[in-house]
Amino acid sequence: MDDAVDMMDHVNGHYGSQYAPKGSLHIRSKKLYEHTGEWHGKKGVWDGVHLAWEDMTLTIEGAQRIGSTATENVVDISQSQVREYLKGDDIDIASPEGPIIIRASGLYMAPATGTSSGIKNTLSKSRICKK
Repeated sequence: MDDAVDMMDHVNGHYGSQYAPKGSLHIRSKKLYEHTGEWHGKKGVWDGVHLAWEDMTLTIEGAQRIGSTATENVVDISQSQVREYLKGDDIDIASPEGPIIIRASGLYMAPATGTSSGIKNTLSKSRICKK
């Protein structure tokens, strides 16, 4: 459990966040989980959410939770850029390099990776909008 708390502290530090998990923290397969419910032994699963990978890249759910208190590595984008990003395209705007959170109209939308040439889309294929 100490490793999970250390990882959460590291994620909070990277994003300048004060996010306090409402459940217990666990690491499985180099992924940080916040378990907010029961263990379902027969199914082998917990009620909860996957927040981040060990490299501080967040999931969409992690970006929404941690973004709510984040003060660093957050990039605001326009509505037209939201459409580009949700289609799976990269965005050509200045951003800090490394893991970032995308915010649009005050809503914390998604994780991304900032590069020297802009924002690299990190949405999984199952989360990309086709139309």
